[in-house]
Amino acid sequence: MTSQDHNKTLCMVYSLLSVAFFLLLLASPFIIKNNVGDPHAPIGSGKLLTIIIVFCLVLLLTLLLSSTAYGFYKRKRWVRVTASILAILFVWSFPLGTALAIYTWWFIHSEGRKQLYSESSS
Repeated sequence: MTSQDHNKTLCMVYSLLSVAFFLLLLASPFIIKNNVGDPHAPIGSGKLLTIIIVFCLVLLLTLLLSSTAYGFYKRKRWVRVTASILAILFVWSFPLGTALAIYTWWFIHSEGRKQLYSESSS
């Protein structure tokens, strides 16, 4: 595989993950409604705070995935930073997240990526 193929593969993987997390965000009102309990009972402040924190974390992760996919697509130099952050986060999601993290880490530190991204900037 060439560096372009690796770049395209990572772009597609991060795009698919971004779509999956976006669908999770769209489904979150239904998930919350079904898991909070009695719809007529007031939600405790602890539960509400937990819901807000989890929603914000998933939203942040979705935005990070989307921006990383965009960075790979447009061959932006800053994608190395966002991909590194995601690789560190996903390394703990054994086995697929770990494989993606290793593959991402390998590509963003490879000589092929350096050549591919320097060609696109000139």
